[in-house]
Amino acid sequence: MAYAKKTTTKKNTTKKSTTPKTVVPIEEEVLEEKDVEVEEEKVEEVVKAPVKTKKEFHSDDTILCRSVVVGKLNMIGNNTNIVYRWMNYGDECEVEYRDLVSAVRSHSPHIYKPYFIVEDQDFIDEFRELKKFYSEKFTINELTDILNMNEGEMEDAIAILPDGAKEQFINIVSTSVADGTLDSVRKIKALERILDIDLSLVAEIQS
Repeated sequence: MAYAKKTTTKKNTTKKSTTPKTVVPIEEEVLEEKDVEVEEEKVEEVVKAPVKTKKEFHSDDTILCRSVVVGKLNMIGNNTNIVYRWMNYGDECEVEYRDLVSAVRSHSPHIYKPYFIVEDQDFIDEFRELKKFYSEKFTINELTDILNMNEGEMEDAIAILPDGAKEQFINIVSTSVADGTLDSVRKIKALERILDIDLSLVAEIQS
């Protein structure tokens, strides 16, 4: 007679731990770390952003000024008694900041006739009245009239333009080339030489 073997099951004698397990929110910790990294990156971007600072002049700094009168031109500095000399039309001379400020504030004809043009845009921006004078003196109509001049006259007229007016004039010229208002090849070539630009490229960019 066959007998089936009796199997005995061992009881697990290991006692269960009664100490509660601490659950660590791993995902939450990772997210917090990422957030911190993003904030640090944002701070770094702000620090690296370029900041435009206002140019500060010292009293003995020199400012380049260009004569717009034919022949000799002199000016005696009110503060330094320095005699500033321009020998001919288009000549440049460096004028000390304090003397130039005095000329602006006293409404000297050297500034407001003008006998010379201040070549430093930062200096012009410092004096609202001077900036306004330059912008109003060279109106759009006056700048457009330059296009009707001959080559020699154009060169003389463009030479006395401050930087802001010259940029405005370039925009007028390039627009005129693009819309066909200015179609004289000879005049376009003359303007390219005087302004030292390629008008075909400028007109193509604006169109």
